[in-house]
Amino acid sequence: MGVVCATIVILSVWVPVWHHYRAPVAPITDAVIERSRSSPDDTLLTEIGRIKHHLTPPMGRLVSDPVSQADQILAASAAAWDNGEPVGSFFEPEKLGVVDYASFLVPKTLLEAFVKSGEQRYFDAAKRFIMEFAEYESKAWLPHKFLWHDHSIAVRSSTFSEFWRLYRNSPQFDVAEARKFLKLVAVSAKQLANPDMYTFVSNHGTQQNLGLMHLCLAFGELPGFDDYANLVVARHNEHVNLLINDEGVVLEHSTGYHRFGVELLAIAMRYVTLMGRTVPANWIEKYTKARDFFWQFRGPDGSIPRVGDSSDAARRIGPLMTDVTEDGRATTLRRDNERLAPTRPYTLHPDAGYAIIWSGQDGPAAGLSRTVMSWSYFPGFPHKHADELSINIWQPTGRWWTNVGYFPYSSEHRAQALGWSGSNAPHLVGESADSERYSWLRGFVATQNATLVDVQRDGPGSFSVRRQLVHIAPDAWLVFDWFGGARDSPTRTVWGMDPDLVAQEHPASGALRLSSPGRDAEAFAFFVSQPPVRPRIVQGQKEPFAGWVEVDYEPRESTAVIIEQPAGALWALNATVLSDAGDLELHSRAEVTDAGGPETWSVQLPTRNGPLSVARRDGVLSFTRGEQDGRIELDTGFRQHADGQTVSKRAYEAALQKYGPPFADLIAYRWQMTTILVVLFVAQELCVIVCGIFARRYVTALRVAAALAWLLVGVWLHLSFFSVPNAL
Repeated sequence: MGVVCATIVILSVWVPVWHHYRAPVAPITDAVIERSRSSPDDTLLTEIGRIKHHLTPPMGRLVSDPVSQADQILAASAAAWDNGEPVGSFFEPEKLGVVDYASFLVPKTLLEAFVKSGEQRYFDAAKRFIMEFAEYESKAWLPHKFLWHDHSIAVRSSTFSEFWRLYRNSPQFDVAEARKFLKLVAVSAKQLANPDMYTFVSNHGTQQNLGLMHLCLAFGELPGFDDYANLVVARHNEHVNLLINDEGVVLEHSTGYHRFGVELLAIAMRYVTLMGRTVPANWIEKYTKARDFFWQFRGPDGSIPRVGDSSDAARRIGPLMTDVTEDGRATTLRRDNERLAPTRPYTLHPDAGYAIIWSGQDGPAAGLSRTVMSWSYFPGFPHKHADELSINIWQPTGRWWTNVGYFPYSSEHRAQALGWSGSNAPHLVGESADSERYSWLRGFVATQNATLVDVQRDGPGSFSVRRQLVHIAPDAWLVFDWFGGARDSPTRTVWGMDPDLVAQEHPASGALRLSSPGRDAEAFAFFVSQPPVRPRIVQGQKEPFAGWVEVDYEPRESTAVIIEQPAGALWALNATVLSDAGDLELHSRAEVTDAGGPETWSVQLPTRNGPLSVARRDGVLSFTRGEQDGRIELDTGFRQHADGQTVSKRAYEAALQKYGPPFADLIAYRWQMTTILVVLFVAQELCVIVCGIFARRYVTALRVAAALAWLLVGVWLHLSFFSVPNAL
């Protein structure tokens, strides 16, 4: 009895994993193979075979010449995309730990080289890789690294269709090989359709849906694929409503992933059209708004603000986009490489947490600027950095203030980059990136000459900080932070900048001078606070994390300014003014002449166009500089926009209830527990043997006790040890 119970408990450690990933499929008959050789036609396969569902370029690395890259692969000298080890054309299971490798980037590159050059050796190598993978996958009982990862399965679909297009009518065609390949396709489709494997809350779910649509288009003759087509269109409709809010913003806390989301929605719309269906009206509405938002934050140079997991490498190539005809059909996808400055002076999305301000659009290009403030936070959604209330200031010459951006998952500093020190958001020293908090827009006004964005963050606990961003066009920015509530620790703000900038003290004005030999402009940053503190300039510092920024997906050392204030600090001001390099020589300081509170303050500072005075009195912002003066009233009726965030939260909770939390295979823990259980079983049997020799009458009782103990262990394993929180 004890042996049986022990065996059941040990097997139960692995049965959930096996059951989760198993995907039995109908037999692939000769008739199915024959029909698949002619349907669909090559025109459709050619179009969809060129579509990629992953970030383009993969991991930010462009393969400009697939033939050259394929030659390196054939010579086993191509550098892997993440781990630096050489990659060859033979399938190697140990390399499945690199997501691009598991996503079939090797055979994809080889097939592209074959199409471009016509050299058979590239196709032969791709075929060998795919068939070796199919053999390995068919025998696998457990997931190995990224073998059955959601992203990897989805992205393989484009390689599957392109290989089938080239193979199905080639002289090398073999029915047995075709059957093995089409079974791999069928298994992949079943896994993509499996609700237990569906990552509903991120772009991975989008890619799963697109991968399944892709397979339905390319392999529609396979059994059950008509049902998959109906399922995936309905599922993606839910997904679009969840992941893109009514303002048209992708809720992944990242301008980079918003760009990606626009591209993926365009692909989905085109796929639905190729399926012979009408694009749903809500997709069209959200796509139009999402595309507009992307156009509003993209710079003329293609750059995007570093918010969340966002990389500047995106400037290299525009996203795929489409248009929709009056009858609801999406046109052929195209690259959107047109990079023009937006025509609107500002964009405000209170629910999603973004304000984008453009100034200088009517003047010389050098005077153009983009200012972005973000306070987006939707718990449960991915790619979040602790960056609420952070700002990004860009000009054609480069960025002045910026967050760190995307740090690779392999970077030792990724955890710190995702934390508060990875942005210029004000925070408590030691505050967790996952602290319980909520941010909301208190006031906003924007005119041609002046803008004010007033956002408050509440939490953790009774702590609060209210940041007011004021931009007086074209050359002055004031960032005023007001602290409130109980706070037992100091506050800190890390002002990061692009790597080319150097910060030097300017004794005559007390400002920091930000300059670069490659720029024809410079900035002066005044830091004033109560109580007064001295700015600390650092570069490439690990503790506290500061002085880092991402460039082309790689961490780079940069200069940062740390403002750390003691517990009980009242306020802090960063006043930044721009000037042509060497054109402005300051002899006066910035002063806070009134600090009565967040709605009663005034500041004076020197600029190249003369002294500037800025003041706020309740809901009115006023400014004076020479003959330029203005008085504008804020819109403060934004509290109701919290309802929009509530709608997104409810949609998330509904999806979580429908699909459940993600399955955690916990392979390493299962192996550890299996080892422990086997050791316990061996110890049990040794005890039984000893008992049988010296006290035989107790053997039965020992067996019963062991059986009961094993049952209790089994219950504990599955209700406690292997359980996961009901959250993503």
